[in-house]
Amino acid sequence: MEDRHRNILFAKAKESYQHGHVLLARECLQELADRSSGDPALQYELGMLCMEFLDNQAALRHFQELVRLAPDFLEGWLLLGMMYGELGQHDEAISCLREVLAQCPDLSEVHHRIGLLLADKRCYEEAYKEYLEVLRIEPEHQGVLCSLGVLLTATGHISEARKVLHQALERDPDSVNVINNLGRICGIGKAEESLQWYQRGLDIDPENQSLTSNYLYQLNYVAGLDPEYISSKYKEYAPRCYYPRKKWQRQVRRRNQGDPLRIGYLSADLYAHSVAFFLEPIMQCHDRSRFSIYCYSSGTVVDETTERLKGLSVAWRIIVGISDEHVAEMIATDGIDILVDLSGHTAGNRLGVCVYRPAPVQVSWIGHPNTTGLSQIDYYLTDAWCDPPGVTDQLYSEKLVRLPRIFSCYLPPVTFPQVVKAPCMLQGYITFGCFNSVAKINEPLILWWSDLLNKVPRSRFLIKGPKLDDLEIRQQLLGLFAQHGITEDRLELLGLAGTRDEHLALYGRIDIALDTYPYHGTTTTCEALWMGVPVITLAGKAHVSRVGVSLLQAVGREELIADSSGNYVAKAALLAHDQQRLLFLRENLRMMMAHSALMDAGGVTAEVEQAYVRMFEEREDV
Repeated sequence: MEDRHRNILFAKAKESYQHGHVLLARECLQELADRSSGDPALQYELGMLCMEFLDNQAALRHFQELVRLAPDFLEGWLLLGMMYGELGQHDEAISCLREVLAQCPDLSEVHHRIGLLLADKRCYEEAYKEYLEVLRIEPEHQGVLCSLGVLLTATGHISEARKVLHQALERDPDSVNVINNLGRICGIGKAEESLQWYQRGLDIDPENQSLTSNYLYQLNYVAGLDPEYISSKYKEYAPRCYYPRKKWQRQVRRRNQGDPLRIGYLSADLYAHSVAFFLEPIMQCHDRSRFSIYCYSSGTVVDETTERLKGLSVAWRIIVGISDEHVAEMIATDGIDILVDLSGHTAGNRLGVCVYRPAPVQVSWIGHPNTTGLSQIDYYLTDAWCDPPGVTDQLYSEKLVRLPRIFSCYLPPVTFPQVVKAPCMLQGYITFGCFNSVAKINEPLILWWSDLLNKVPRSRFLIKGPKLDDLEIRQQLLGLFAQHGITEDRLELLGLAGTRDEHLALYGRIDIALDTYPYHGTTTTCEALWMGVPVITLAGKAHVSRVGVSLLQAVGREELIADSSGNYVAKAALLAHDQQRLLFLRENLRMMMAHSALMDAGGVTAEVEQAYVRMFEEREDV
C-alpha cells in the first residue's frame, strides 16, 4: 500500500475514534489490515492505535494476528495477554503471559499481572505465590503491596491487609489505589473512618470514579446521618466524576409500532449474587412477545446462575475492559429502548456508560438503595413502602416510579434446607441472630442489641459474616458488646459458610433475626423468612432504612416493623417471650412468603413491564 494512502487511512481512523465513531474507525483499520496482510509491524501499529483509544476488542484482533505472524516477538505475547486480561478472558491472558515468562522468567510486572488475574478468578493461593515472586525479583515494587492487601482482604485477613496497605502507603503516600483500599477495610462501626480515607483520596484525585462511588455508597452505612445530607452529597459528587469524556451522539433507532421494547440490563452482578436473586425471577417471567431482553455484564464471575441468565436473554454482552463510550455505542447499536442499571454506586458499576445516554430511557433498580445523583438516569424503580409518596421524592435526582405491591421479588435457590424446629424448643433459651454484612453493624446498633440481651435472660446472639474469620474484627466486636455488659459466652461469631446450602442451614440455629440499621438487609431478610425465622426491623426515613418494611408488609408481617429504637428492642423481647407465636411463625413463614407478592414472580414482572411501558411513553412525549 502506498504510504500516502496508508497515512490517510490512519488519520481517518484516529479522527473517527476521537469523535466516538468506533465502527467507522474499525472499518478504516480493517482496510489497512486487508491491504497489508502478512505485515506484523502494521498489526503492531494498528493494535497500539486501538489501545490508545481504548478499543480493546479491536486491539485484541490485531495482537492475535501479530503473534501468528511473529510468534517469537515477546512483546506481542505481552500485549495479547494484556488485552485478554482487560476483556475478562483470564485463562487466555495467563497463557499468553506464561509464554513471556518462559523466555524471561524474572519480569516482575508480568508476575504481577498474572497474580491479579488469578486473584480475579479467586485462585488466591496461586495469586499469593505470584505476588511473593514479584517481591523476590523487585522488593521495592510499588504496586504489589496494594494487590497483596486486596488479596488478604478478600480472604478475610483484614488486620494483615491493613498492615500491608499501610506499608504500601509509606512508599507512596499519594497512591489513591492504596487509599481507596484502606477505606474498604475499616472495622465495625467505623464507617466514618472509611469516609475519611475516601475523602483523602478524592482530595488527590477529585474525578476518581471508584473513590467517588465508594464514598457515596459508604454514606448509607453511617448511623445518624440525615438523608437530606446524604442526598446532597450524591448530587454534588456523582456528576463531578461521571460525565461524558468525549462528544458522542446516540443514533436514534426507528422503532416500528408493535415491535417489542428492548430492555437492557446492565450489571456487574449477574452470578450467584443478591442482585441476581431478585433479577432472575423477573427475567424468567418477561413476556417475550412484548419485551426483548439484552444483558450487559461487567463482572468477571461466571457460574450456574450466569448460565441461566444467559439462557433468558436475546443477547449477552460481556463488557469487561471495554471503554464506556464503546459500551454506549454497543447499547445504541443494539437499539435498546430502556437501559436498566442494576449496580448504582456499588462495586464494578458502569455508570460511566449511562452518562452517554445510549438509551432513550434509563432506569436505576435493585442493586443500590439510593439515588445515583446523575441527571442522565431518568427513573428509580421502587415501591410506596421503601419510598413513601411525598416523603423521599426530593432525595433523588431520578423520578420515582413505584410498583404497586413491592419493588421486586425473590427467588430461593434451586435446592434449600427444610425448616427445622425452633432452637429455643431444644435449648431452653432464645437465640437472636444477624447474618447481614458486618459492615452494617455500628455502635448504636450494638447498644440496642445489648439492651435486648439484658431484657431476655439467658438469651444468646449468633452473628455471622465473612469478616468475622479475622481475629482482630472478632475481638473488636466482642469488645463493643463488653462495653455494655455482654459477656463473650452469650455471643457466637461465625465466619464464611462453605456453600449456600450450609449458609441457609445456619438459620436453623436462630429463633429471631435482627435487621441492621440504618442499612437494612434485603437478601438476608428474605433468606431468614424462607427458613421460618421472623425478622425485626426498624423503619427509617429513607429507602436504605425501609427495605425491611417493604419485605415484611409483602408477607403480611407488619407487626415485626418497629418505629423507634425502643420499639425495636421491645418487639424483639416480646416475641422472645411468646413461644406459641414463635412456633406459629416457624411453621408458617415459608408458606406465607410463597403465597405473597414477594414471590409472585409473574405478577410482579407484569407490574414491572407496565412501568417500563409508562416510562417509555412518557419519555417519548418529552
